[in-house]
Amino acid sequence: MYKHLTLILAMLWVATPSAFTLNQKLDPSQSQIYLVPNSTELLGDRLIYSHTFFLINQAEPGLYAWDLDSQEIEKLVAGELVQSNDSPTYFKQDNTLFFLHKEAGETKLWQTDGTPAGSALVYPEVVYPEFNTSNDLLYMVEAINNRYVVTDGQQAVVHEVALVGNSINDLCAYTTNHIIGVSLVNDVLVLVRSDQGGTSTIDLVIPDDADDATIRLVGDETACYAMVPNFDDGTDLWRIAASGEITSLNDLLGANFTHDLLMHEGRLYVRQSGGQAAGYEIKRLNQAGDAVDATFVDFDDPSLVITDWYSVGPYIAIDTTRPDDSDALVTTRLLARQLPDLPLALYHSRTKPLTARSTNSASLLTNTYAQANGLITTNVLLNPFAADTLFLSLPLGPDARVLADGQSDRIVVATNNMIYEIEDTPDIGTITKGAWIDPTLENQGLVIQVAQRNNGSEYVFVTGYTFLDGQPFWFAGNAELNRPISTLSVDVFQYDGIGLFAADATPNQTPFANLELTMTACDRLSANIVTSTDTYDLDLYRVDDRSHNQLCQNPRGLTK
Repeated sequence: MYKHLTLILAMLWVATPSAFTLNQKLDPSQSQIYLVPNSTELLGDRLIYSHTFFLINQAEPGLYAWDLDSQEIEKLVAGELVQSNDSPTYFKQDNTLFFLHKEAGETKLWQTDGTPAGSALVYPEVVYPEFNTSNDLLYMVEAINNRYVVTDGQQAVVHEVALVGNSINDLCAYTTNHIIGVSLVNDVLVLVRSDQGGTSTIDLVIPDDADDATIRLVGDETACYAMVPNFDDGTDLWRIAASGEITSLNDLLGANFTHDLLMHEGRLYVRQSGGQAAGYEIKRLNQAGDAVDATFVDFDDPSLVITDWYSVGPYIAIDTTRPDDSDALVTTRLLARQLPDLPLALYHSRTKPLTARSTNSASLLTNTYAQANGLITTNVLLNPFAADTLFLSLPLGPDARVLADGQSDRIVVATNNMIYEIEDTPDIGTITKGAWIDPTLENQGLVIQVAQRNNGSEYVFVTGYTFLDGQPFWFAGNAELNRPISTLSVDVFQYDGIGLFAADATPNQTPFANLELTMTACDRLSANIVTSTDTYDLDLYRVDDRSHNQLCQNPRGLTK
């Protein structure tokens, strides 16, 4: 289970940061909250989440919004957020999240803009606990009569097309009023068109022994592409225009067996058998859908079996395995926008991918990885597959979830008991510990320790080594660490009055200076020292303790 591969997130980032670092921000347990990471989403500067209980005050379960700036928490909807392995948890459209919510045993579609006033019921009827999307429209199935409902968030249209089987089927939605779906008429599978309240059967014959799971429908506002079984134990591909015209694409695609369809960035991709020399091939149709304009053929390993494929931001992720793998290892290959180039990356992961965009401008990619020792980490790559790729490996456990939103430049990492942010400047914290020197000052510097007491509180202990009146001189002090904090003030003292390793003796303690520490990059620290008579500004570089590298990386060129 821990070896399933995945890529989770694609985003954008504009300016080159001074660092790429994880900063601890909020501790949900301080507010007696158990936060469910898989229920989290980011809307602007508000973290949307669900919880099942409070640790102390037993508030009712529901969907909540946590303002990451003010730390104010508001309940949006009472009840239970519906989560399914076969359905997305949220559908995000502009500044609105759509989600299924259960209260008093009834599942209904809701929406929220992250505020209580902007949280409302979208469709009043009870629906099945799953939904899907087509052409940026959301569709679901009524629980009572099995009819499909399509909505754009403003209006919901009920279609006389009933669910076939036990799971929601593929659907092409040109508009909320105009769809193509799979239906069962006289115990025979057929394709039907529902347009402006009228329903008609599409003249495509499907074999009697066909299964609804073997019929694939994908499309956009102009065309629906239908992959249906034929009578030769193969598959046919048809283009069904919104205007009603039906065109066969079999001659266009050739004789290889068609396995699946995918709409990616407004284009149709067709996955076919690759023959004896290759495991599979992928063909992309042009914008008009009447010609193949690119083909990728994988010759690396004909024994590979594709278990799934899906859009991950600008990439197509292809999950593959081998039938003889005893450990069921799944790897993912990333197919770039420009076929036939194939940036290849192999990951081990427990989670399925999610994509998002922040207001910044370079791609960010994450995956959850299980090491041989059982430690679960979340890997985060800035600018993947590029010369300036930056990499963080975050030891945050299996449920860490990385979030971004197009209305904010925040990159948030949610875990059960902590909220972090990935930012361009390190806060004072774990990565501050170690030995630091200013290259212009020989044999002098600071040693910083960051530690936690038994009660969970944290402190920073600083020791300085320098010279005074030609003799070695050291000073020391400590301060409470109340995260998040970018600059820390520490009062330091000088000590004298006892001999070498003197037992049962207390040295004299004299105030020496105020020391102000500010992290400026992963391996750079600014120290401002103010004594009673002078001020010193030190530009410090790290000289040891590289364990912080998994939490912070500098862009190329910003090194020692």
